[in-house]
Amino acid sequence: MTPKDASAYARELCGRAPVIPVLVVEDVDHAVPLAEALVAGGLPVLEVTLRTPAALEVIRRMATVPGGIVGAGTLLTPAQVAEARAAGARFGVSPGVTDRLVAACEAEGVPAGPINDLSEVFTDPQVIARALRIDPEGIAGVRSPFRFSEADLSLDRASPKLGQNDPDIKGRGSGAPEKP
Repeated sequence: MTPKDASAYARELCGRAPVIPVLVVEDVDHAVPLAEALVAGGLPVLEVTLRTPAALEVIRRMATVPGGIVGAGTLLTPAQVAEARAAGARFGVSPGVTDRLVAACEAEGVPAGPINDLSEVFTDPQVIARALRIDPEGIAGVRSPFRFSEADLSLDRASPKLGQNDPDIKGRGSGAPEKP
């Protein structure tokens, strides 16, 4: 798979659902029911991280679920790329991309991409060459889905914890349903 084909496939995968669940599954018996529930709920693209001893078997089992597209996350070595592909992974994600890892992904036909910090995203020559970067001005003739504020980007505070801002959001009349 060429880098251009991999980019097109990645864009197509990202367009299938609003989010891609990143899963850390320790019990292989949960693999199929979890994948079935996510696919039925409209989340067909599933990333299983290679952070547990069960991960490859989880990928193997999830790959049997109709309508699901399973990939491997936390790819660190060429050997993991081959193992993930053999288990049924159809894409990969890596927290650090090396030439050896990219070559292994291309050899195995595994579309893979890095996890970058913000500065890397906007300066990576591969991101620019593969047309994965959207300039703030957008694309000529196409209205951008992104809105950029003039506020400075703040990286000096941690992301909020799940539910931390619920009272504030509900107080502004977000329309979110109340929890029972």
